Amino acid sequence: MTPAGSYDAIVVGGGHNGLVAALYLARAGWSVAVLERNAAVGGAIAGGEATLPGFVHDLYSINQNLFLGSRTYADFASGLARHGLRFRTTDRPYANVFPDGLSLRVHSDYERTLGHLAAHSTGDAEGFAGLYRQYKRFTPYLFGLYGSAVPSGAAVRQVLSLLRHRGVRGAGELTH
Repeated sequence: MTPAGSYDAIVVGGGHNGLVAALYLARAGWSVAVLERNAAVGGAIAGGEATLPGFVHDLYSINQNLFLGSRTYADFASGLARHGLRFRTTDRPYANVFPDGLSLRVHSDYERTLGHLAAHSTGDAEGFAGLYRQYKRFTPYLFGLYGSAVPSGAAVRQVLSLLRHRGVRGAGELTH
């Protein structure tokens, strides 16, 4: 803390965006206070016991994988791990449970997921297979963009690569 409780910056909100801002400001030598109204920081990256004791759910942060590919994670991964950040994973990341007890599960194994969907609905399985083909086509460009500042030369190179390999029509397909 600086003299008389003053700070170079006060970040209002201890969600992931506020925490990222505070990290970069502190790394630049600023004294930073983070103010959060909730009992814990983290915002949309929080987990908790929502059903049974000891069974931790990802409450909001379904896309932590985007953070893992980010510049912020590259810049601060070792320090975050030193302070306790860890990611929990499962081979069954998603499920929809219906009132009658039926559930549809997505597994990290594509074929297993496709089999479960096909047992429920051929149309759902076909739709999932189509989405997966699109995902595979566009993954290199999407993750390249996710890891690039906008605007930046790196982002422009990613878009140009997309246009060169997929054309304007293919790039348009990505936006639908």
